[in-house]
Amino acid sequence: MKKILALVLVLAFAFTLAIPAAAFIDIVAPKAAITIDANLDDAYGPPVAIETHRDGDEPGATGTAWIAWDDDNLYFYVEVKDTTPNYSHSNPWETDSVEIIVDWNSNEGDNIDNDGNPYWQIRVHAAPNPDNDGEQVTGGGNFVDMGGAYDKLPFAARIFGGGYAIEVAMPIALTPGSKALTEGATIKIGFQINDNQEDAGRTTMAFLMADEDTGNEWQWPHSLRGLLKLDPAAPVVIEEEPAVSDVAEAEAEPVPAPVPSAPSPAPKTNDAGAMALIALMAAAAACIVVLRRKAVK
Repeated sequence: MKKILALVLVLAFAFTLAIPAAAFIDIVAPKAAITIDANLDDAYGPPVAIETHRDGDEPGATGTAWIAWDDDNLYFYVEVKDTTPNYSHSNPWETDSVEIIVDWNSNEGDNIDNDGNPYWQIRVHAAPNPDNDGEQVTGGGNFVDMGGAYDKLPFAARIFGGGYAIEVAMPIALTPGSKALTEGATIKIGFQINDNQEDAGRTTMAFLMADEDTGNEWQWPHSLRGLLKLDPAAPVVIEEEPAVSDVAEAEAEPVPAPVPSAPSPAPKTNDAGAMALIALMAAAAACIVVLRRKAVK
């Protein structure tokens, strides 16, 4: 009996090892004050790549995300590389857009219970969608009932050469049943970048990583592959001013006196000219003496 029990335990252990554990990409978000203007604030956390396509998908748009938080919001800034801009389709998920999925309480399971497991799927479009009354922020799938509050989400979008950027704040006040945002908490999140390459619908999607559940983030909380950690605010770096003693020493250092210029040399007398003048005067005196002697005779 003991041998059978031991064999069962060994087989169970081996079976457990054969089941791969769900992998996560660790993401860090510092606490920060963010301005929603579709420009990257320095206060955001490190970049996160959204560039994995499912097997068989052709190349398409990819992106990079930065995240921050405060007591009231999660903040997301995403830059997308997209060389085939298409902003119009009757199905919102088939336009160029970024989807952000947040499992606010990080619960496991295959089903979404919006009362016990607040779960958001927010889609921010690269530009207003003319096929859907110009909407730019929409929800999708089984998301928490926000009471049509998508237009209350602070967001901004910006088109640039070769892509676009979106920025959005997700207020926890619109999330009934969610836990408070606190330092050290972890939240499961996911991303999906939709790329309409041929103006005929969504061509490709990009994710944090690809596995058997990729593409089902809209309905399966267990398929989220980002594990977001809420970090404290980044320390403020202050440049040091020079010490007062150093400034005083620099001011007290004697300044060398300027070197006086050499005096101009005094003009020199022409000795040869003076001797000639004396000789001339002596000759004149001799002539006078001779003339006087002749006059006496």
